[in-house]
Amino acid sequence: MAHLYPPVLIPGENGVPPGERLLFEKLRDTPGTEDWHILHSVYFARHAVQRSGEADFVVIIPRKGIVVVEVKSHQPQTRIRRRDDGIWELGDVKSPKGPFRQASDNAETLRRQISTRPEFADVVVTSAVWFTHRDALGIESGGEWHEWQALDRRHHMRVPAEKSLLDVINHARRHLVETGYRRLGENQEPDARKAKAIAQFLRPDFELATNRGLQQEAVQAELTRFTEEQFVVLDLLGAQRHAEIVGAAGTGKTFLALEQARRLSLQGMKVLLCCFNRALADALVVATDDLADVEATNVHRKLLQLAAVPWVEAPDFASVVLPQAAMEKLLDLESAPFDALVIDEAQDLISNPYLDCFDLLVRGGLSGGMTFWFGDPSRQAIYHVGGQHALNERIASLPPPYALKVNCRNAPELEGALYAWSDLARDAYTTFRRPSGEHEPPRSFFAEAT
Repeated sequence: MAHLYPPVLIPGENGVPPGERLLFEKLRDTPGTEDWHILHSVYFARHAVQRSGEADFVVIIPRKGIVVVEVKSHQPQTRIRRRDDGIWELGDVKSPKGPFRQASDNAETLRRQISTRPEFADVVVTSAVWFTHRDALGIESGGEWHEWQALDRRHHMRVPAEKSLLDVINHARRHLVETGYRRLGENQEPDARKAKAIAQFLRPDFELATNRGLQQEAVQAELTRFTEEQFVVLDLLGAQRHAEIVGAAGTGKTFLALEQARRLSLQGMKVLLCCFNRALADALVVATDDLADVEATNVHRKLLQLAAVPWVEAPDFASVVLPQAAMEKLLDLESAPFDALVIDEAQDLISNPYLDCFDLLVRGGLSGGMTFWFGDPSRQAIYHVGGQHALNERIASLPPPYALKVNCRNAPELEGALYAWSDLARDAYTTFRRPSGEHEPPRSFFAEAT
């Protein structure tokens, strides 16, 4: 399966055109493209021939090059023609440029953009227009485009979509050789490493996440870029039905849990985003206020709602009595209310009473449903030390935990203080994302009364 950025379709103001959705799904599910990198909806703030522009797909194929694809979703009954004066008519839309020139201009913009990095300068970049719902365009190119740059429904119905894209890039390479650009036409750029590097070079321009409600008021409205480590995790989460992400404080577990809940909801799933701490739950509610299919809450608030009982100050009420009362109500439901669970602070929620409730809250149960666990069992397990065994017993297919190591919250000076005063950060972080503040953190001392 290819690497897609982003790994799920994110609707724009007018939704996702059916042709783009169709190609996204075909390219996502196709075998033999494990080292391909496919970017959807790439925006160019600095366009080669106009103020700005957007490419529907940028397909980076190792050892071949890059294909910039313009997608047209027009149905067979829609009129498509190029008039004698050069004006294109695509249904009710008239354009002096036309889709092939649009795709070519986007490809040239992309070529110029990546060529600012010398190691990408020799990568072959070409373009194609894909009429996903038409069997044939029926318009002569007149030299405006090559025949192999025009794709239609046959190119994803009768042959695999990835083969059609390989044909495009292979024709482009042969054309370079035939026209004298032999050096470009015969090179093997980009290799797998450079293909990934190009995707990473382009990706920050459009794949951003808004971290609302969890940052200080001064930066609440800013866009926060994912770290490279977090991109790897998001790709992992997009390919799994279960995942466990672990990391010390400040590595971005809650940030990733929020993003995973958002992405699942964009796929049409009803998601429970649950944690232990009430204050964190309040922040999660704020951060998901625009996501109708995400219910953010803390575990006891949800169980009280289900059980319809008041809170009781008793030693075993929260950990035993309340889960049992909620489970009795859940057993009466005809179906589980959620399609997926995203659990933050998982180290405090992995106990059999809570897991019994989670099992009834998600369709398919814990073993057959979709569950994603974020926590720090080695450093922050306060209430349920040793609960990992219970989780592995419930979910036999749970992959090994993925460890986050980049501290996204603190400046490097904190590391020395933590090492000097505790063992909490020992081997917790490989690096700090924030730059050095060049000052010593304040230290406070206390003494116990004798």
